Amino acid sequence: MAVMDVSHARNANRYWAIGLAALITGLLTAPAETLVDHLNLLRGLGGFSMVVSGAPFAILIVTLVRVLVRAEWWRALTLGFVVVMAFAIAIAIASETSMDLTGRSEIVRNAIAGLVGGFLGSALLVGGVLLLHIGGPRGTRWLQMIAAGTLLGVLLAFDVYRQADNFWVLFPIWQVVVTLLFVRALETPPA
Repeated sequence: MAVMDVSHARNANRYWAIGLAALITGLLTAPAETLVDHLNLLRGLGGFSMVVSGAPFAILIVTLVRVLVRAEWWRALTLGFVVVMAFAIAIAIASETSMDLTGRSEIVRNAIAGLVGGFLGSALLVGGVLLLHIGGPRGTRWLQMIAAGTLLGVLLAFDVYRQADNFWVLFPIWQVVVTLLFVRALETPPA
């Protein structure tokens, strides 16, 4: 019984540490984008700030797959690239969705765009994991992550609605939940 309690405590502490790392990387997202936008050298590279803003989350994901499932370096780094591209694609498509809904109220446009972006971001991450054969197929767990990522994508819409360009308050919640579900899916034995 004591061994099980120690194991459970270690597992809980690990989840807290991973959640904290996800929160920190989530908080670094908006400042990273702002920093790149203010660098004159990189100003001509349209959309580059969106790519760089996904880097903190990509670094976290690369670290997690290396530590949790001991994925080869090339697989982990390729997944990091997928995360950065998924981030940029999700933001771009969410922005286009919002623009396509011109005429609707701003909160409705941003909420729908958040759902689209949340779905794309989490689904592309899962797609990368499955294509790179990292951790094996765990259908139900991956679907739970995509569903949560989709629904919580609305949180980014509220940060946009608040016009919080330099500091996102709610987006880090998306990142924490998606990261913890990502870890849970990686650790679940294949069916």
